[in-house]
Amino acid sequence: MKQRVVNTVLITVLALNLYVGTRNYLNSAETTGRQDVYSQMEKFTRVLEEVRRHYVDQEKVGYKDLVEGALQGMISQLDPHSAYLSVEKHDALMNDTK
Repeated sequence: MKQRVVNTVLITVLALNLYVGTRNYLNSAETTGRQDVYSQMEKFTRVLEEVRRHYVDQEKVGYKDLVEGALQGMISQLDPHSAYLSVEKHDALMNDTK
């Protein structure tokens, strides 16, 4: 009887340990992924600000143009068949294909 109680307690502790360990691992992996996204967005924002502030012809570089260009570059790197369309270009494409 005593052995049965010890085994039950041991199995319960092991199951709880497995549950808590798995949860901690998954939460840390999710947090690490989020932190990586935030650090990359911070880098993007710093570069965007530097270009905007220090580019020779500041009238030619607005935030909208810089972000649109960055999005086009990001999507074009996925594969040869992917392209970023601005809202205007998307609407024009939808009208042309109707």
